Amino acid sequence: MAKLENVIAMTITDDWFKDYKYIIDNEAEFTNPESKMRNMWLHVWRIFSTSPFEQCICFTKQASGVTSVTVSPSTATVTKGQTLQLSATVVTTGITNKAVEWSVDSTSETDKVTIDQSGVLTVPSDATVESITVTATSIFDSTVTGTATITVA
Repeated sequence: MAKLENVIAMTITDDWFKDYKYIIDNEAEFTNPESKMRNMWLHVWRIFSTSPFEQCICFTKQASGVTSVTVSPSTATVTKGQTLQLSATVVTTGITNKAVEWSVDSTSETDKVTIDQSGVLTVPSDATVESITVTATSIFDSTVTGTATITVA
């Protein structure tokens, strides 16, 4: 909430915020015995919705940026034929995308060592590589990266 205090404007697409139609129910009515007048109840329902799949750009008074990316664990050993879950911690200022792109740099181009975008490193059972460098690159600022060194047993 503290970060939202610095937002001065937002640009959104038509489908980012929706205010769905009213649902009106006025079937509840009765006659007031004292005034002999007809009383009616009016019920109104509205649905407000925002979509995480639509575009929204925030303009803030505070500068946005990525301070650092840290991969955890920074060193590990994985057995051939196994997988290893890695995670990235991204430290930011302002309202900034904290997503990273994962990549693998092994010492052998013939090895099929892979990492998916959720951070799962897969080392095939026939891998000949002994050491792997895994890099997490900030989506917001590609000059900020974090690395981990993985030893293959």
